Amino acid sequence: MKKLLSLSLLLACTTAFAQQKKQAAKAPCGNEEHAMALLQKLPEVKARDRFIDSLTQHKHGIAMINYDQDNTSALSYYEINVGYSSEIRFESYYTFRVFKNDCHIEVEDIEDGWISLAEWRKRQQ
Repeated sequence: MKKLLSLSLLLACTTAFAQQKKQAAKAPCGNEEHAMALLQKLPEVKARDRFIDSLTQHKHGIAMINYDQDNTSALSYYEINVGYSSEIRFESYYTFRVFKNDCHIEVEDIEDGWISLAEWRKRQQ
C-alpha cells in the first residue's frame, strides 16, 4: 500500500512539474531586458561576444540596441540589433525580433526578410 501511495504521489508531482514547464514555455516574454538576455544565450551571439572580447583585450563585449525605445509602442515584438559598438560607430551583426507574447525569435535575412531562428540556422550551414 505504501509503495502504491508513493508511486501515485511521484506520478502526480511529475505531472504537475510537466504542466508548469509547459506553461512557462508559453509565458509572456516580459520586458526588453528579458528579451536581450534570451538573445545573449544564443550560440551565435555568444561566439561573436567571445570574438569581440578577445579582439579588444577583454575590454568590450557584444552590444545590443532595441529599436523600440518607446515603451508605449503598440508593436508586438522587440526589434534588437546585435553587434559591436565602438566610439566611431555601431557595427551590426544580427537583427532579431523577439515577440512579447511568447518569446519567439526571428532573424532578419537580407534576401527573405524576417525568418524563424530555426530556418535561419539551417541556411547558415
